[in-house]
Amino acid sequence: MPRTIYKNTIHLVNEQTGQQVIKALGGEGFSADDIVNIFAHEYFHFTCNQYYTENQIVKKDIPKWLEEGMARYFEYEVNDAFPILGILDIDPILDTLVTPTQWEEYGESATGIHYTKAYMAVFHLVELKDKNVFRDIVNLLNGERTFDEAFKIAIGLSVREFEESKLRPF
Repeated sequence: MPRTIYKNTIHLVNEQTGQQVIKALGGEGFSADDIVNIFAHEYFHFTCNQYYTENQIVKKDIPKWLEEGMARYFEYEVNDAFPILGILDIDPILDTLVTPTQWEEYGESATGIHYTKAYMAVFHLVELKDKNVFRDIVNLLNGERTFDEAFKIAIGLSVREFEESKLRPF
């Protein structure tokens, strides 16, 4: 799959179909590191979609906060730099970041509080379990379980219990 970096953009094109698979845009004020981070984030989504298809997992069953949080976590893993942002006693709560529509209500900015909240949730999930936590939860979504049931099996807590114990100060 050819990759081209030109004026702070990255394009990945499927050689067989000629279809653009990923386009990561930069712009004024974007550094090469910013482009690498964007690419890593978008590449994570790409590989997730392939995994979902190969394993017959329905993407809409996975909350947006978990997938975006994992993509942000992957960005940091590429750079081997994991910021610890502290406990976020802030809105939004994870239950309001499930669907793409709910996610977009908080804006499109990658610096938005919803990305920060999602990253911190994933940071604490990895801390609680390990880096396979995303795969472990997703693999439990076999059409017979809801996300909340899969999460409770994999983590041992409900989403709300997890959020109250790991993402709230008291």
